[in-house]
Amino acid sequence: MVDSGTMNGTVVEEVSLTATFQSQATTGSISVTFDQVYNRDSALSYVEGTWTEVDGTYSINLTIDATGGITGFDSDGCIATGVVTILDPNHNLYGIDVDYTNCGVYNGSYDGLAGLSDNVSSNDTRPRSLEYQTVIQSPSC
Repeated sequence: MVDSGTMNGTVVEEVSLTATFQSQATTGSISVTFDQVYNRDSALSYVEGTWTEVDGTYSINLTIDATGGITGFDSDGCIATGVVTILDPNHNLYGIDVDYTNCGVYNGSYDGLAGLSDNVSSNDTRPRSLEYQTVIQSPSC
C-alpha cells in the first residue's frame, strides 16, 4: 500500500524534533531528541568484524569486512549480502544496503541508515539498522 500525507513540526538543530503527521491511513505525533553520539567520527574499521544478535530463539550473524562488504545469515535460514558505506567521516552515520535471499516473503533489497552506539565501551554496539529497527525496504522488492 502506498500512502501520502503531511507532517508539520519544529526542528531545533542538535536538540530535538517534534511533529504531527496525518496520512490517508493514520495520524500521530513524533518527538525525538538529539543524541551526541552522532557527532563521533565514522570509519569502516569501526564496523569491521562479526556482529551477533540473539533474541530468544532468533539469532543473526553478520560479518563486515574491511571494505564494508556484508555477508551473513540468521536462524531462519535467511542469507544476507550487502555493503556498509561511510556517509560523512565526521559523523556516526553509515549507509546500509542489504539483499536478503532464501527468506521467503522477506527476499529483497533493503536500504537504510545505521550508527554505532555504546554498551560497555564506545562504539561496541553494532549498527542499529542491522537489528531491523531502521531498515527501509526499497521499492524494487
